[in-house]
Amino acid sequence: MELFVYKGEFKLPSIDLDCLRVLMYIKLTDVKNIKIRQNFSPLRSDNGFLPYLIDTTDNKKYCGYEKIINYLKSSGYVLDGSEKNEACLSYIRQNLYPYFMYQLFGSPQNIDDSRALYATRTPFPFNFYYPSKYIKKTEEVCQALANFSLEDPIDHHDTAEMEVKAKKCLNWVSEKLGTNEFFLNGTQSEVDATVYAYLAIILKFQLPNNQLQAHAKQCENLVRYVNNLTKKFFDESECFESEKVKEQNQKKEQKVFTGQEEDGSPAEIRKRYIVSGLFATTAMLVYGYLHGIFSITLAEKLNENRTTYSDYDREYVGDDDD
Repeated sequence: MELFVYKGEFKLPSIDLDCLRVLMYIKLTDVKNIKIRQNFSPLRSDNGFLPYLIDTTDNKKYCGYEKIINYLKSSGYVLDGSEKNEACLSYIRQNLYPYFMYQLFGSPQNIDDSRALYATRTPFPFNFYYPSKYIKKTEEVCQALANFSLEDPIDHHDTAEMEVKAKKCLNWVSEKLGTNEFFLNGTQSEVDATVYAYLAIILKFQLPNNQLQAHAKQCENLVRYVNNLTKKFFDESECFESEKVKEQNQKKEQKVFTGQEEDGSPAEIRKRYIVSGLFATTAMLVYGYLHGIFSITLAEKLNENRTTYSDYDREYVGDDDD
């Protein structure tokens, strides 16, 4: 068998939700004799998306998460808890998926980063086209659930309900997981493949505006869950981090180490603005003094006051003499 997926980033085996789900399912069921192929064109997939799987014995192709998993199940790679799986997967799909997709391919702050990431993982010339297919999927979700278009002004992006449901779903996942290694009371299940994929992307992707990441990081067991499963099931050679991302991380670490980190609390940000404002004002005053602006203004003011007083003196003092 051969599985075709997007190459990873941020020390993950893939950048894509469904690709990560399939990869984790394969690890959980210990599928043998399967080759992982990265950076292949989605054009070769029947549905136009990765992942897809080819059974090399009969050369049949299975495209998309559902068809791949059904094929693996029919081949004997089955996990326990099928009834619980369906209920959990349905809940996650309805509550987490919409805002998850909006964060990646709908948010004006993030869309360029996500598009560029997928473009670098798609062979030329398809990299100009295929990332937009994910944006189109997100557009359909937003129109169906929140009645707005991604082309609308940002203040028309009514994502409040989607965001609340997504964060409640993360809380539910955290509560159900507890201190267990796996989601269903410590037993490996298909839910783990899905939960891991969502959380890995939410926690690891570096986006300008990542509301779900900020929320998920508050749940320590979710962070621990992703780190443990990544380390347990994927070798370092299976994960990837580009030189560009490494350099960005090194710069961030250096800023933190030297106390120059740009991010901070609102109070710290206000303090930086105040200090910057005072510095700018002082510089303006010094510039004005050195160039004689304030001395000229002061002289003009004194002359004006002298003229005003002279007029007053002539008008009133002169009258008294009469």
